[in-house]
Amino acid sequence: MHGRDLRHRRTGRGGASPQPCVSSTTTPSSRSPAVPTDSAPSGCHCPGILSVVAAIGATVAAFASGHAHAGIPAAAGLAFLLVWLVLFNRVALPINKTLIAASYAGETPSDARALQDRWESIINLRSVLQGLALLAFCLAIALA
Repeated sequence: MHGRDLRHRRTGRGGASPQPCVSSTTTPSSRSPAVPTDSAPSGCHCPGILSVVAAIGATVAAFASGHAHAGIPAAAGLAFLLVWLVLFNRVALPINKTLIAASYAGETPSDARALQDRWESIINLRSVLQGLALLAFCLAIALA
């Protein structure tokens, strides 16, 4: 059974399954079966954007309600998220797109190991930034 068929059975829907974020930049290679260019994921920015919007909201709410002692860690959490987002968009996302496009084309990039090494070079920093943001927002909640 193909993954697509299994997904329909799990969700109980008979029609086409919802597509992830899509891009029209990926084209299939001559070696692979035709892959519609609108089905190649481009990387959904929704979680990153929503986290920053929520962080801004929390920071503004803390300061606006007179809880500057809670607003300071919330602002720090926002800064951690923004740095994480910059790292993700500048380093990880382009690598992800390259590897996904190659996968859809049925190819292996000639520099796959270098791409993987570059991606892995920032994963620890990204994890620490996410953890610090979480701790900062927990502290902001505790101080509010």
